[in-house]
Amino acid sequence: LYGFRGLSNLGRSHKKLNYGAMLGYANLSHVIGIDLGVGYLNNMIDVSNVRYGLPNHSYVKRVGAISAHADLMTGPFNFGLRYIAALRDFSVNDFTWQVSPGVKRGARPHAVSFVAGYTFKTMAKESRIDLRYQQSYEAHNANSSVTDPLTLPKTRVGMSYAIQLCKYTIIGIEYDHDHDYGTAHGGTNRFNNTLTIRLTALF
Repeated sequence: LYGFRGLSNLGRSHKKLNYGAMLGYANLSHVIGIDLGVGYLNNMIDVSNVRYGLPNHSYVKRVGAISAHADLMTGPFNFGLRYIAALRDFSVNDFTWQVSPGVKRGARPHAVSFVAGYTFKTMAKESRIDLRYQQSYEAHNANSSVTDPLTLPKTRVGMSYAIQLCKYTIIGIEYDHDHDYGTAHGGTNRFNNTLTIRLTALF
């Protein structure tokens, strides 16, 4: 259970209390390990990618949200599923969805993500490869940050490879292929490719 001070309603100066809960179960000691969980958030407007797109620092309509995850691990393999969804439409003044050109309504964003991984050795060093697929719905206006308002893609397919060079150093490379929402929904229908190299030092 958790709570925090969130954004205020439109026309009110004081901030509203936001709260949520999570329930999980994990059993990783068997041949097939599992990690399951569900969550609830009273007001999704406080999620960073949603509040970054607000025209001001207050909202019109409260929208609750749910989340769920399921992870499975067996031997060198692991699989993970993530899901998050708004429980009703946002106000069109808070978070919009373009149904078609010139037609907008309040969005009801939701998203799903799946990952499959395999751990192995490369020249006697611990290595890992992951394959990912992610898809969002009615979330074109979800911004990545205040200063860099990139919108979420409709779909993302990616893969990554990481190797532990020494005890405290990991280097990885990641490739992502994004497809934007269609022009009918306010997007560009374009593709984007990103290659990232990451060096991690453990302390």
